Amino acid sequence: MMIYTLNVRGVFPVNCYALINEQSQHGFLVDPGAQGEDILAVIHEKHWQIEKILLTHGHFDHTGAVNFLRQNLDIPILIHENGKDYLQNTTLNLSACCGEHILVDDASFVHDGDYIQLADGSLALKVLHTPGHTPDSVIYYNADGHYALVGDTIFKGAVGSTEYPGGNKTDLAHSLKKIFALPADTILYSGHSRPALLAQEQQRNQRSMSIN
Repeated sequence: MMIYTLNVRGVFPVNCYALINEQSQHGFLVDPGAQGEDILAVIHEKHWQIEKILLTHGHFDHTGAVNFLRQNLDIPILIHENGKDYLQNTTLNLSACCGEHILVDDASFVHDGDYIQLADGSLALKVLHTPGHTPDSVIYYNADGHYALVGDTIFKGAVGSTEYPGGNKTDLAHSLKKIFALPADTILYSGHSRPALLAQEQQRNQRSMSIN
């Protein structure tokens, strides 16, 4: 299984990820925030068969290319159940304050503890609800591959902001504890930074935030 990083930019730069089984070329797309035409061109060029689009949360910089890609690929969109209001409210998803109007319809909802699998069973991701940055924030964790797609909950050298609508510092602290309970060699793939080793981020946050 390969993880490809597609660096895209709308109002902000964001990491869109493609998780691809290199034998079957089937996979998932995570957080396509912008440049839908460019993402689609890469998908066609590499002959990927994307089965689902997974969203770590409903902020517009992670959802901006969803409608375009769904129309062209005819695939489902998955987000945590708390994300419905974010997909349907331009104030909550922050697109209105940035001069955009991004809404997403007809998403399917996931819950804490769910598993999302490719059709052939070659990849399974566990959904872990990690509110704090937003109430709908989740990570997608793969135990066999020792990695997690963490959205904006944690970055290399930083943690997610709680200043936007729905943000909550107490929730974020609990979510970080949940992440830090994963194996120390887990690689964290975030929305806006380079990959990070969980053990290093745990040590940094224990020093700076006294999270034990």
